[in-house]
Amino acid sequence: MKTIIVNLLICFIPVLLCNCSPDTVIQNNEPPPYDIASAVRGGIMFDRFWSIEAGFNQSDTNIALFNSRPDFFKCNHCHGWDNLGRFGSYIGRGPNSERPNVAGLNLYSISLTKSPQDLFNSLKTADNRRNIRFDFSVYIPQDPNDSAHKMPNYGEILTEAQLWDLVKFLKEGTMNVAELYNASYSGIYPTGTAVFFNIGKDGNSANGINYYLTKCSLCHGPQGTEILVEGLTIGNFTRTRPYEVQHKVKYGKTGSNMTGNDDISLSQMKDLYKVLSDSSAFPN
Repeated sequence: MKTIIVNLLICFIPVLLCNCSPDTVIQNNEPPPYDIASAVRGGIMFDRFWSIEAGFNQSDTNIALFNSRPDFFKCNHCHGWDNLGRFGSYIGRGPNSERPNVAGLNLYSISLTKSPQDLFNSLKTADNRRNIRFDFSVYIPQDPNDSAHKMPNYGEILTEAQLWDLVKFLKEGTMNVAELYNASYSGIYPTGTAVFFNIGKDGNSANGINYYLTKCSLCHGPQGTEILVEGLTIGNFTRTRPYEVQHKVKYGKTGSNMTGNDDISLSQMKDLYKVLSDSSAFPN
């Protein structure tokens, strides 16, 4: 009997040693965080990351702070809806007691050249960032070195999954507004001027009206006059703020019943812009 047990041990121990070999490779089938991130959630977060639509924890004790100083926390304030910062539509949007400076960089171009990991690291870092507990009562808008002008420390506010959603939006969810309209920027920030023209560029009006009647008219009416956006008809809003329309069409407007059409293509957006540029069909 002892001989049998010894023989079994002699056979079994090498098997254990083989299975525990340091060369054994454990397969990790989990996809990288960027792959499972959502550009749609990121696009909504770019508008207002603490909104219900973005899936933010509504029990977070900082929501009152975010709502009291929204432009100090919203991505779109500093970078613009066009992601061009002070080199685009916000060239004349200077700071005041309710908002900081607009960023002095072209986020759209940077996002094209940086890797997802680089963008994630930039969003997560605490270096040269404004602490969430910053005392706004001492903010001096005219001082370009005031800490209020710094980007918030999103690493202490958002989860890593939420940061990856923003990265996915920056890499895959933004639109090149130069494809949608022409713009002329004159002067320098913060007193520059932006003029928009040739809205819709080479878009197709017939396709645009079909898209509008299918996706938009139920709420906004056949001429875009029934539900106003920030006091403007759809036509007027598009002609005066074309940089913002593309984001609202694609991702919706937080805090409202307007949901986005995140699957809209660049061609369809051009068509929609083209028809909305017609002041006869879509009056002020």
